[in-house]
Amino acid sequence: MTFKDLTKLWGKYKEKYGAEAYRHISELLKEAKGLHKRDFLKNPTPRGDHEQSWRSFKGKNLEKLVAYIIIREGMRQFRSSYRGQHELSYPTY
Repeated sequence: MTFKDLTKLWGKYKEKYGAEAYRHISELLKEAKGLHKRDFLKNPTPRGDHEQSWRSFKGKNLEKLVAYIIIREGMRQFRSSYRGQHELSYPTY
């Protein structure tokens, strides 16, 4: 399993739950763990410790997933807020 697979999984949750998808991150991680284990069993580490491999994957990619969600949803909100406006005005100090 890769980060790209994780973002695809997020897309499925986003389709299913819409704006409330973030409330289902735990479910997403449980599903991702199963997919990770399937991939792990195809090519296990020498010690064969899936839990250690999963903790490493989750630790590395959970923060990236949260940033991905915030940036993606933030940009979507930004675009919808300013749709049709050609110029953005900034406050002068």
